Order: sequence, then C-alpha cells, then structure tokens
Amino acid sequence: MPLSAVPILQCCDLDRTIAFYEFLGFASDQLPGYVIAVAGDAEIHVSETGTVLDPGACFLHVSDVSTPHTALADRNTKQLSAIEQSGRPGRGIQSFTVKDPDGNEIRLAGPWR
Repeated sequence: MPLSAVPILQCCDLDRTIAFYEFLGFASDQLPGYVIAVAGDAEIHVSETGTVLDPGACFLHVSDVSTPHTALADRNTKQLSAIEQSGRPGRGIQSFTVKDPDGNEIRLAGPWR
C-alpha cells in the first residue's frame, strides 16, 4: 500500500533549481545530478541527469517493497527491475522500478531494514 507519492521533475540547472526551492522554504539534500527538496510533509525530487524525461516518473513511498515486487513479477509484468539497495541497513532504502502502460517510470521505495 503506497504511503505517499513524490514527483520527479526535470531541470537544466540544478543550482538554480535548488535556490528556487530553498527560497520557497524547502530544505535540500543534493546528490550527483539530483536533489531532494523537503518542506514539512511535502517532498519534490528534481533531476538534472537527463534520466527523467517524457513521459514522466513518480517515486512512491511504501512500507515494504517485496510484496508489490512479488505481485508484479507473478503477473509477468514487463519492464520490472530487480530490487536494489542504497545506503546501509537501517539508514538506506530498497527500491525497484516498473513502467506503467504509458511508459511512465514508477519507483517504489521502502526502508531497508
């Protein structure tokens, strides 16, 4: 069951985009070519890497990635990635991607326990 959804937006100039969102009250966490902007419960991800293009992408927070991944795999869903781990146990995430029927990339991510 999804806990929340996070849009992933494309940008041409990450520094300019960070300044814009920080002006609006967001705190930012920058990764190479990518920024996570957070204000309260609101979260926006912005990519400069060129990997987030038309059609689009969305990041879904879930409590556990293995259940939906297994369900999608059991349905022989095409364009389903393996579960990946980023960070370290207790401080990282587990995630996978799948494309919807229109080609939008959906990344489901949950805590790495």
